[in-house]
Amino acid sequence: MKITIFIATLAVLLFALSSIADQPVLSPVVNHPVMTGNEEINAPVAFPPYPKIHPTDDLDVVGDTVVIGTTWHENQHNGSTGRMLEKDEFGYMHFAWMNGLNSGASQRHIYYNYIDSSGNQGWPGTGYQVDYATRAGYVTLDVAYDGRAFPVFHQYSEPDANFWTAVGTDFYPHSGTFINYYTPDIYDPWYFIYEICWPKMQFDRNGLMHIVAAENPAT
Repeated sequence: MKITIFIATLAVLLFALSSIADQPVLSPVVNHPVMTGNEEINAPVAFPPYPKIHPTDDLDVVGDTVVIGTTWHENQHNGSTGRMLEKDEFGYMHFAWMNGLNSGASQRHIYYNYIDSSGNQGWPGTGYQVDYATRAGYVTLDVAYDGRAFPVFHQYSEPDANFWTAVGTDFYPHSGTFINYYTPDIYDPWYFIYEICWPKMQFDRNGLMHIVAAENPAT
């Protein structure tokens, strides 16, 4: 009799445990802040030469460091990272980055530099400003078959106080004389204009430029 009661009790206990195990485990709701692309970043920057990971290690963990420019804005992209450097068919390395000019990065612009096949820089250690806007950032880059760099980024436009995706085209290869074009405006059915930012770009085999960008979730 005691054995029967024990078996019955064990069965009830196992059934209760299995019911608990079947319940889904719910994670707490986290409300992440919405990124607008207009955040000021306060991040310290360590300039080269960089310290070794292990002070007692004789290995060169960094390699040869060549400074092509600086920035206070370490957060170069939100989400996925696009191409910021490319080597062309003539042996030139092209670079583009978001240059925060002050510690809070409230003043930021797109900068461009290159290194030729002999190791010479176009603008040694500094680069050259691409945009002519009040505020620009989040650049990606591709290079055309003739060696001209095409940085794509978004910039702040004063008249309408919006961020717009823009394309910079070098006037001729390695000149740094960029002419900037806006991508077309996009409106919703109620004629509300979207902010299109954080672009990625690539040329196809026919020389056509393809741009993928994001709608600013804050708008």
